[in-house]
Amino acid sequence: VENGAFSFCTGLKTVKLPSTLKNLPENAFYQCLNLERVEFSDGLLTIGDNAFYSCQALNELRFPDTLTEIGVGSFSCCTALESVVLPDSVEKIDNNSFEKCDALTEFTAGKNLKSIGENVFLSCKKLKKVTLNDGLVSVGNGAFYESGITEVVFPDTVTEMGGCLISCESLTSVKLPSGMTAIP
Repeated sequence: VENGAFSFCTGLKTVKLPSTLKNLPENAFYQCLNLERVEFSDGLLTIGDNAFYSCQALNELRFPDTLTEIGVGSFSCCTALESVVLPDSVEKIDNNSFEKCDALTEFTAGKNLKSIGENVFLSCKKLKKVTLNDGLVSVGNGAFYESGITEVVFPDTVTEMGGCLISCESLTSVKLPSGMTAIP
């Protein structure tokens, strides 16, 4: 599959990826506005930058247990996406991965997630519930900027944290990591 191979295929509704595909390239399904469902197969390691950018009908994701990285803007502007649960294999969510996912209400990190990039959940106004696990090391600037998050507990393993909760007007409770020596 080449970069942008199915970009702007507005009639596309479902996709089944083969188990032989290891790396989904950037822009693979960019602005496939009516794409509702993607069936990922075990074997997929990475999802490239903007791979599913603005797939506005995509409402559910079930990632394979082999996935390790989600690229920049991979699911940005997927306005029907309601929930994201990462498998334990994912170690990195790159910048802007779920930015402006208007329907997103819940995010659950896998046990091996080490890095949440910048602006990952930017303007996810309905995002209320976020579950982070021990092992998380860094949270980028603006990670939850203008989200609807109400409460967050950062695990004690976090050692790097940018201004990740700027303009979170619904935020009522935060637990910072016990080893934190400075507030960014």
